Amino acid sequence: MKFVAQFLLIIAGSYFTQLYFPWWSMVVVAGIAGFLFNFEKGKSSFFTGFLAIFLSWAALAFFADTINEGIFSDKMSSALGNLTMPTLIILPAILGGVIAGFASMTGNHLRNLFLSGEPAEVGVNNAEIETA
Repeated sequence: MKFVAQFLLIIAGSYFTQLYFPWWSMVVVAGIAGFLFNFEKGKSSFFTGFLAIFLSWAALAFFADTINEGIFSDKMSSALGNLTMPTLIILPAILGGVIAGFASMTGNHLRNLFLSGEPAEVGVNNAEIETA
């Protein structure tokens, strides 16, 4: 259930923030979503952020290419060394997914760090002090 909720929050939040802010605003959204939903392992949070942005960026690139009938992708393909249209869709989606995955995992680790309730062990051990 947490996976689906975080997934939908990242997709919706990143879509609306990228309408008004730069592309990297999805990093902030993924980090906040990672902070809000507590996963025991960072891998789960990474996978959620990666999958959400990968699918949303791939879908947006595909629909943008379909709307302009492939004109822009043809020009980009020739400028980048004759890449195929699926490659032009998948490469940015993978890059955005990795960035969002790390942001989500960072938010999850920050939550575990600040809200764990256990004091962090700093300095030397008490047993080392008594033997000295």
